[in-house]
Amino acid sequence: MITRKVLQTLHNLHTCRIKGSLRYFAGHAKWQNVLHRKSAQDKKKSIRLVKASRQITVAVRLGGGPDPQSNSWLSNAVAVAREAGMSKDRIQAAIELGAGSDRNKDGVCHEEVMYEARCPRGIALLIDTFTTNRKRTVPELRRVLREADGALCSPGEVRRMFTQVGRLTIDYKSGSADSVINGLMELAIDLGALHVETYNDDDVDGESEEAENCSRVLEIHVPSKSLFETRRQLETQLPAHCSFQACELSWIPEPSLCVSLKELQSNESDQQVAENTVKLIQELDELTDVQGVHHNLAFDSIQKHREGAL
Repeated sequence: MITRKVLQTLHNLHTCRIKGSLRYFAGHAKWQNVLHRKSAQDKKKSIRLVKASRQITVAVRLGGGPDPQSNSWLSNAVAVAREAGMSKDRIQAAIELGAGSDRNKDGVCHEEVMYEARCPRGIALLIDTFTTNRKRTVPELRRVLREADGALCSPGEVRRMFTQVGRLTIDYKSGSADSVINGLMELAIDLGALHVETYNDDDVDGESEEAENCSRVLEIHVPSKSLFETRRQLETQLPAHCSFQACELSWIPEPSLCVSLKELQSNESDQQVAENTVKLIQELDELTDVQGVHHNLAFDSIQKHREGAL
């Protein structure tokens, strides 16, 4: 039974809306938006911290020990972890895990596993993982891949399309002296670089006025065994206005096997494939067990600005 008090309340709310005062409703919506945004930010931060911790552990095992002074990969991983807001205790725990056995104090085994996957139109993926439970990781990968009509494949089926290299990227402003950048490129070549190129970090036309002040990237590929030595040598010549963005092992696809994103987007029947694949790569990278996603999809918006490649 609707009482007079209930009717009066409904009338007041209706009058409030007619007068244009939507504070009751707008306040509720704003609070929900704040909660949703904060929840999303907290989730991203949590994933970032987990990945940073695992990168430290991997760096200790593969980079040359638990001392950041002699292990450039570890030094880079620790810097990334600090930027993500990781505490000193957690950083030290990750280093100790990498320096100790494959099992932590709770008896949980950590292992590195690379999975291979195929998607429509010849798109291939290599997925680096660092997991404590393959039975959890594999179903997660299959679920995400299934949404983009992709699937895991047999070991070696996709990896043969890629070559492992050491990848270094240096960030600098486009107004930097050409002589400085050319000097870094020449030093990299003298140290045995396989590939050197520069390109705009932002999606800006290389000939536009905006490109004059945008960030630029110097990318260097070297043999995987000489990655850390190359970085040490470059650091001695690195000016103050330049900084390392990445120092990592990466899998580079053979140029003849790359799939152009621009061509997929220009073909009406393949537009959905392009959209699903880009979304797939982002979702895979957000999984806590995934350390990196390597693919043969060429993002032309970046590729067209590259210059000076060896």
